[in-house]
Amino acid sequence: MPKMIENSDKDDVAKQRTLMILEVLSGRLPVSDAIQKWSISRAAYYQLESRALRAMLDALTPGETKTGPSPDPDKILAAVQEKVERLEQDKRRLERLLSVTTRVIEGSKATGGKKRKKGSKRSSPSSSATTASGKATKRAKRMSRPSGPSTPTASGEAEP
Repeated sequence: MPKMIENSDKDDVAKQRTLMILEVLSGRLPVSDAIQKWSISRAAYYQLESRALRAMLDALTPGETKTGPSPDPDKILAAVQEKVERLEQDKRRLERLLSVTTRVIEGSKATGGKKRKKGSKRSSPSSSATTASGKATKRAKRMSRPSGPSTPTASGEAEP
């Protein structure tokens, strides 16, 4: 059947085929006369007959549809609610990611696109001497702290 056939034409073809199959099944028309009247092969007739009978069985089976058993409305609702929750979580995650990305981009524009190494502090050359002496002072304080029953001195000997 060509794809260009309108729905009303499809309905007419389906009705004609249905009448043909019912006439043959009722014994009113022999298969030979039906295939000659409708200009189809014997194999095509039997394929149509099989499809029609299967469709009738599917349509008349209690509690079933084309796709199988009738779906439970409560299960459908629960599945939809789970999907909504998952989509809301994804939305929140993506909004946070967008927010962080925007801040990073705006921050890099404010600093002129220059990146700093992690953990490094900006300092002027004159303050580097102060920083070095500050580190030495902190190291000395750690060495002079009591660490239990004996305290190490600068010479490395323990005091009681």
